[in-house]
Amino acid sequence: MNELGLGLAEPVHAGVAGPGDPPWRDNAFLAFWDGSTGLYGCAHVSTSPNSDGRRARCSVAAGGRSREVVEPLAADTFDSASLTFDLGGRLTVDTADLRVDVRSTPRFTPADYSAGGIVPGLVPGTPLRHFQQGCDVEGDIVIGDTKISLRGQGFRDRTWGYRDESQTWTEYVAVIGCFSAFDITFMKFKGVDGSLTVEGYQIGDELRRADEMRLTRDASGLLSRFDVGFSDRGGLSVEVAGHPGGFWVPLGPDGRSGPTMSSYDDFVPLVCSTGEKGFGMVEQGIIRTVH
Repeated sequence: MNELGLGLAEPVHAGVAGPGDPPWRDNAFLAFWDGSTGLYGCAHVSTSPNSDGRRARCSVAAGGRSREVVEPLAADTFDSASLTFDLGGRLTVDTADLRVDVRSTPRFTPADYSAGGIVPGLVPGTPLRHFQQGCDVEGDIVIGDTKISLRGQGFRDRTWGYRDESQTWTEYVAVIGCFSAFDITFMKFKGVDGSLTVEGYQIGDELRRADEMRLTRDASGLLSRFDVGFSDRGGLSVEVAGHPGGFWVPLGPDGRSGPTMSSYDDFVPLVCSTGEKGFGMVEQGIIRTVH
């Protein structure tokens, strides 16, 4: 079994930025699912020493029921009143309507997006540090009075640096997913200057880097297919086989009156061009400019 990858356990960077600096954010994320039972959810924590928008969130859906916890975070911590995000791999939530106690175990090696600079930083020359890794996720979830045992998969994410999505990007698409023999993570960004950048990885016994990504959407704009090309030649095509549900993503401070990034997590069954079936999540974000 693989150990926790480089960067995933990076502690919060206390006091790294001050009032006169651009906004710095330490973010961590866990998406989890069991495609066979229809359970899916995510936890996202974002803290900052010098910016608003610090919050902890956990959203879970199963059996036609959903619950969401959103709480403020203090600076320099990933733990809120009811949610504890342990960077070692444990997530706990304890409220009247939602209780979560799950552990994530790495599946393969981590993907380091830092080197390619695909995730643009707010400050030129200081790109975000960004790591992702697929995981097996096990534990117990209680929604209302219903207890569910989770034996599924998911993805960990850890990011830190100067960051304001509404100033850096105009649109993006990010895909994560787990199949039996490999995991996938692909991203495509459109910057404020109109440039398009792509990076991604198929992660299994070897790490294959993608540098091309073509998207096909349905009539409502949801992703229905994506085709990626790898730097070592060859490619991969994946069909999105449904849209059972998802959650809106609160990324920045409340009360913003200017252009604002709006993002949605779409949990989806996946069918690879090889015929192998998996499950994952598509996140799409776009700047809303009418204000």
